[in-house]
Amino acid sequence: MTDSIEHLIALALGHHQSGRLTEARALYLKVLRIDADQPIALHMLGLVALADQNFDQAVLMFEQALAVNPNNVDAACNLGVALRGLGRLDEAVEAFRRAGPEDATALYNLGLTLSDLGRPQKARETYEAALSQRPGHGETLNNLGNTLWDLGRLNEAEARYREALSIDPHNAEIHKTLGFLQLLRGDFKNGWENYAWRLKEADCPLVGLSYEQPEWQGESLKGKTLFVYHEQGLGDVIQFARYLPLLKAKGGRVVFEVQAPLYDLMVASNIADMTLRAGETPPAFDFHIPLLELPRLFGTTLETIPGETPYLKVSDDRQKAWAGRMANDKGFKVGLVWTGNPVVSSNPQRSIDPRLLKPLADLPDISLYSLQVGRDGEAREVFGSAITDLAPLLKDYADTAAAMERMDLVVSTCTSPVHMAGALGRPCWALLCKWPDWRWLLERDGSPWYPGMKLFRQDAAGDWSAVIERVIEALKTRSRE
Repeated sequence: MTDSIEHLIALALGHHQSGRLTEARALYLKVLRIDADQPIALHMLGLVALADQNFDQAVLMFEQALAVNPNNVDAACNLGVALRGLGRLDEAVEAFRRAGPEDATALYNLGLTLSDLGRPQKARETYEAALSQRPGHGETLNNLGNTLWDLGRLNEAEARYREALSIDPHNAEIHKTLGFLQLLRGDFKNGWENYAWRLKEADCPLVGLSYEQPEWQGESLKGKTLFVYHEQGLGDVIQFARYLPLLKAKGGRVVFEVQAPLYDLMVASNIADMTLRAGETPPAFDFHIPLLELPRLFGTTLETIPGETPYLKVSDDRQKAWAGRMANDKGFKVGLVWTGNPVVSSNPQRSIDPRLLKPLADLPDISLYSLQVGRDGEAREVFGSAITDLAPLLKDYADTAAAMERMDLVVSTCTSPVHMAGALGRPCWALLCKWPDWRWLLERDGSPWYPGMKLFRQDAAGDWSAVIERVIEALKTRSRE
């Protein structure tokens, strides 16, 4: 019988393995019309839904498959993956545990979920259990390294990354992560080299970007044009734009492509010979280079960071537009930023509940201003009339820069405005989580990238209260000076 369940499943599996998911789905559904409890069809339909990131449908299918066969370890593991995709992390933990203590894939995914839940010690134990079942698994070693990093066991983290690379020496993600750790520890020589592997990652936004002209490798630029293009986030562009004057000093013509929100600011700063908005066609050039390769090509060490500020400036037009907006405020003007871009995976660690900052409003002779964009109404909701919300006036980063020029102090978590304040040479206090982004290094209260900036670090992971207490005391001390 050509339409037997066995025949239909065999055909469906053939389509599935070849990536023809639409055809596979249709055949699995046909099987279920014959037998609604057919476990293979239920499970495989869940995998099709998972591939489409239809997590709700995937959960439904895997739960039905487990109702028919409660001992289906793969279905339990895949149910956990779907639940994690929905953010139902506690349920995902139970699903992975249901798969059993000897399933390496389930243990690996359980480790990821425990990390999501902020339970690094449990995640470490789980990754180690996964490795006992599947020794030498590169992704597990890499994530165990990440968890050891979260626990502050940096030497052990580095050892795990190196072990993973001994097994998979061309793994770009692991090289990049090791580079981040080396940079955090001030080992710039090795850090830049490993960080450069990011350009080989499959999901690198620059993958597929190709030019006939060669990539610049440090050769003479006299009489040549170099096209420098942005990568990473806005804060990265602000921080590393400092290298463009060094390129100009080599006698070359520098064309700089930036994201639209930064365009007016970069033009006003005369940071390059020509500035383009992202997507605009560049003029003829001789070489090209992504912006964040410049520290490596300049051989940057802790001692040779080009740290002179300001290297960005506000145009006269923007200065005039903002001249009267805070002119009548005689208090010590403090601009606040408490969170960054929510799509960044590390944003929860660097974000502060703005209610923790509310005591700043009780300090005498302090005028608070919100520079926080993307959180409409939150400033007034938390601080009430004790704050002036500038967000509606901040149309781009040139406006943010102009507002900062009128602040006596910027207090910001680790996001693009803190780099803006630093690049402008404005007084700034950066609030940092226990294990911050690599650029802030370790155990320092200042930054070689932004001389004069003061760093307030967490003593314990997740504890912002003590950080805010130190900020308040520092503001009180200022008022007594």
